[in-house]
Amino acid sequence: MTIREVCERIKLQPELAEPVLAFSESFDFESIRPQLDRFQTRETSEDALEELREILKPDERNIKILACTLECASKRYEDYVKKGISDKIFNDTMGCLTRFGDECFRRTGEYACDREWWTVRQIGMTVFRLGELEFEMNIEEGKKVINIHIPSDARITEENCDASIAQAKAFFPKHYPEYAEVDYICDSWLLAPALKKFLPETSNIIRFQNRFEIYKEDLDNTEFTEWLYRTKEYKPENFSEETSLQRNIKKYILEGGKIGMAFGRLR
Repeated sequence: MTIREVCERIKLQPELAEPVLAFSESFDFESIRPQLDRFQTRETSEDALEELREILKPDERNIKILACTLECASKRYEDYVKKGISDKIFNDTMGCLTRFGDECFRRTGEYACDREWWTVRQIGMTVFRLGELEFEMNIEEGKKVINIHIPSDARITEENCDASIAQAKAFFPKHYPEYAEVDYICDSWLLAPALKKFLPETSNIIRFQNRFEIYKEDLDNTEFTEWLYRTKEYKPENFSEETSLQRNIKKYILEGGKIGMAFGRLR
């Protein structure tokens, strides 16, 4: 598969696809193959990414790094075929690149690649999008686990989550039997118990939260601001008030409350 074909499959925005293809058509990726191979493994990805940045600079909007990521994705397709993993799962999983482009645009007004440190999971075949949710094979405290991630475009209705989890319960025993009988865990602001102060039990967020046994909280974590207020800056006085949830949580925080995040185990 080619980079162009991946761009077409995931419907990458023209603002990203066009400069990526312009760069790719004149660049020899074999010259950086050792770095690309290491970029796809979590244990070596950080050092490999730094080497790639040095080799490819200047790199406006991280277009060259995005091209490298798509090059890795194009080569990974063969591994999907060998394992018998469907084209839909490949497209949905690599579609994170398009989603991240949209998220960056909403936050900054510019299409760019700003999640290159995260996509090692997708191109490294440790994360798969199965329906609405993403599932990541991982090891925590010496035990194999599957982390559940909630993409920003996920529609977490009860029916959708049931279907997604059922798909995962069938996928891993078939393709990765060593992960057939492991705990499914999740860490997210969506699991924060404080949200129950603002949302009814019938809300999709609370219904999702209730799927998990909460075993730890981090009240000082502020990552929720990126998803709820579309900013990474923790300045509550500047938080937007477009929705009732935004207004109520802003008021709560300004009065000394905390949202944070929580860690849960799928019941």
